[in-house]
Amino acid sequence: EAKLEPISGELFAEIDKDSVDMVPNYDNTMLEPSLFPVRYPAVLVNNNFGLAVSMASNICSFNLSEICETTIALMKDPEHNALSTLKGPDFPGGGYIVYDEAEMNKIYRTGTGAVKVRAVYNYDPDARCIEVTQIPPTTTIEAIIDKVVELVKDGKVKEISD
Repeated sequence: EAKLEPISGELFAEIDKDSVDMVPNYDNTMLEPSLFPVRYPAVLVNNNFGLAVSMASNICSFNLSEICETTIALMKDPEHNALSTLKGPDFPGGGYIVYDEAEMNKIYRTGTGAVKVRAVYNYDPDARCIEVTQIPPTTTIEAIIDKVVELVKDGKVKEISD
């Protein structure tokens, strides 16, 4: 069973107000909106990843409140500095963003760039234990385990237990 979250209603709220062009669907059996008349930039609130021939797209997620605040500010003043209200991405699974203001400015200006994200961990020196508590959005636990196994095999890390 699946259902939409209440906020998803904001994606469809204006659909019946004749606010967008309707176009035939893939087999001409019904009409569908040419775009969703959303009340907020949903593409920036959810992670989006896509692959095509010779092209890839990966859009980070951002905080909904900051996106709305920045959108309103840009509508009032197209010269608004987005960095002043939208500091950077917001990953639901966590991770520490290695913040680079110049890179974020470039991303906001051009739509291209990179954001570095590191795992978050706690080290207990008494137990000699490293506990990873958050991982970057494009990393998997399996990849971390594989890397640790590789380090053990190479003799770079010793005395490992789970």
